[in-house]
Amino acid sequence: MWQYKLVNSPKQSGPPAKELQTSLANRAIFETIAPTDERIKSASSAIDLSRAKSLLGQKGAFSGTVFNVRSSTKNSKVVLDFAAQRETAMRAFITARSFSKFPDLEKLLGKKVLIYGIFAPHEGRVEVEMTELGQLKIIE
Repeated sequence: MWQYKLVNSPKQSGPPAKELQTSLANRAIFETIAPTDERIKSASSAIDLSRAKSLLGQKGAFSGTVFNVRSSTKNSKVVLDFAAQRETAMRAFITARSFSKFPDLEKLLGKKVLIYGIFAPHEGRVEVEMTELGQLKIIE
């Protein structure tokens, strides 16, 4: 798992890095749903980019297995990737303002999840911003 962390040093310019999401994580737990749940059947697959692109600007759901959890260089965002080659799948992310609303996102690595939100374009693929804990459910 790659995680990019910025180490403050005298040579840096700009504001210092924010705290890691893991240090701000909420003690709540992720809600779980059964694999047979109807919401999963109607959701897009994280790797079905053509279907996801047809839903741009709309509320929807997608499911997939979290392949990687990574932080931006200044810890302003945590991204969930759903494929080894990031450009081949959707992604979900939270920004620093929502870090404390979620449990430790690194615990999602390797888990199958269902994510709800507005499908938005990002560099040729589709992403969903998560701002509330209820937007993410673990499938078990």
